[in-house]
Amino acid sequence: MKRTVLPIVAAVAAILAMISVARTRPKREPTVPPSAPPTSSFEEVVAGVGLVEANSENIDVSCAVSGMVTQLYVKAGDRVGQGQKLFSLDDRDLRADQQVKRAALEGARARMAKLEQEPRAEDIPPAEERVREAQANLADAEVQVRLIESVTDKRAVRDEDVQRRRLAYKAAQARLAEVEAQLGLLKAGAWAPDIAVAKSEVAQAEAQVKMAETNIDRLTMRAPIAGVILQNKVRLGQFAQCGPLSEPLMILGSVNPLHVRVDVDE
Repeated sequence: MKRTVLPIVAAVAAILAMISVARTRPKREPTVPPSAPPTSSFEEVVAGVGLVEANSENIDVSCAVSGMVTQLYVKAGDRVGQGQKLFSLDDRDLRADQQVKRAALEGARARMAKLEQEPRAEDIPPAEERVREAQANLADAEVQVRLIESVTDKRAVRDEDVQRRRLAYKAAQARLAEVEAQLGLLKAGAWAPDIAVAKSEVAQAEAQVKMAETNIDRLTMRAPIAGVILQNKVRLGQFAQCGPLSEPLMILGSVNPLHVRVDVDE
């Protein structure tokens, strides 16, 4: 009796299980597409799976130095021209250094201008007056020497007085030669080597300012070519790392026209 009941129960259970599975299966009703699939106007066509890409290939935009992003000029989908600004980094320290170098340049230029404008017109009359004073002192010393030497009676004058007047005469000659030399130097203007040194200082200061301007300009990223911003991961306040990254800051490409790569099995 038991041998007959067990197979019957198993068969009934299997039938019930099949009915339950059939009832729980989802019913998929056929749907009509919203539009007909595209058709080719050519008689013969070749189909294939491919990739649509920019004709310039994707250009990963990075930055020359690392820094915090302070300006963002574009967004994804914008068309940009070659050299157009993309984003800028914090440049406050470099701009402060630029002001210091500009001040040094102005000082160097002022020193060179001072040398080139020598002699000043108002400096010459006092120098000429010193020459006339020295000439008068020399003439007076010469008179004093002649007077004392003209005394025939040597007992009337001391030898010490004679030597003193002769020394005063030589000192007056030296003083006249000194002030005449100073007047000549003044009228000749600045010494050529001094002007050359001043010009060299100006050129060095100009180079320092140019370097500061270049360092500031490097903090602004510009489009290397005309194209479209395909992807933008730059955010204001973000610290942008320079060099190759696993995820580029921006992706730029030229999409006019697009390039299509298709693998076709012949």
